[in-house]
Amino acid sequence: MELLGKERGEMSEMRARNMFPSAPWPARGIESLLLFISNADSSFRPNAIALVLHRGIERVAPVLERALRNDADADLRNAAMEVLVAFGEAAVPRLVALLGDANEEVRNFCTVMLGDIGSRTAVEPLISALRDQDVNVRHGAAEALGRIGDARAVEPLLELFVDHYWLQHAAVVALGKIGDRRATCSLLLRRHDPLLAEPVIEALGRIGDPDALAPLMDDLDGSSVECAVLAARGIVLLVDGCFGKDRRGTGSPGEYFRSSAVDIGSHVIMNLGRMKCSSAEGGTVAAAVTLLQWLAGIDRTSSCRLSD
Repeated sequence: MELLGKERGEMSEMRARNMFPSAPWPARGIESLLLFISNADSSFRPNAIALVLHRGIERVAPVLERALRNDADADLRNAAMEVLVAFGEAAVPRLVALLGDANEEVRNFCTVMLGDIGSRTAVEPLISALRDQDVNVRHGAAEALGRIGDARAVEPLLELFVDHYWLQHAAVVALGKIGDRRATCSLLLRRHDPLLAEPVIEALGRIGDPDALAPLMDDLDGSSVECAVLAARGIVLLVDGCFGKDRRGTGSPGEYFRSSAVDIGSHVIMNLGRMKCSSAEGGTVAAAVTLLQWLAGIDRTSSCRLSD
C-alpha cells in the first residue's frame, strides 16, 4: 500500500512529462504510468496509453514484460496487457515469442492478447499453442483463433473434439466464428450432446451450410422437446445465414427455405405451434413464429415437401 501511495504521488510528475513526450523515461516512470492507466478515469486512459505508445515498443517492452509476470499486482499486469494490445501489430512478434515462455500464465495471457489484436501472422503460432501442455493455454489459443477468424485453424480446432469438454466448447465457438463449412459434419455429430448442444447449434447457424438443414428439420420433427427447441433456433439462424451467403433465395429467407429439397414431417407444424404457445423463453417463441411464417406458403408443389 505504501508503494501504491508513492506511485500515485508521482502523478503530477507524469502529467508534466505528458507535456514533453520526447523526454527520456526511466523504467520506474513507465511502471507508474501503468498504475495510472489501471486506476484512471476512462476519459484519461486513452491519453495515458498514447503516451506509452509514443515511447515505442522497443523501449517499453522490457517493462511491460516484467509487469506481465507480476503476480502480486494484477492492476499493473492488466495495464501492461492493455498497452501491449494497443501496440497492435508491433507487439505481435514479442507476444509470439512469449508463447514459448516457461510460465504458463504468461503463455495464456499472450493467447488472449493475440486474439484481441487479431493479426493473421499469429495464426500458425496459436495453432501450435493448441498443443500446449497447459489446458488454459490451449483454451486461450482456441478462443484467439476464433476471434482472428482464419480458416487455417479449422482442422486443428476439430482435433480438439477428442479433448476435454471445456476445450471442445471453445473449439465449437471458434469454428462458428470462422464460419468454414468443413466443420459442419463434426458439429452435427455433437448437436445432441447436452454439454455442447447450444454452442453447436449457434455455430451451425453462423456457418450457414445448407447441408445442415435436413438434420435439423429431423430434430424438429421427432426428437425430444429440448432438441426440437434448439433445432428451431438453429434453423432460423441457418436459413438466415444461407440466404445471406448463397443468395439462393432472391426475395426472402422464406424463399430460400422453400428451395431446399427437405421433407417437413407431420409433427413439425404441431411442434412449432406448441413452442409458440407454451415456451417461456423469448428466443424460442421468436424462432417458432418465424418458422411458422416461412412455412405458411409451402405447398405440395414446392421442392420442400410436406410429409404426412
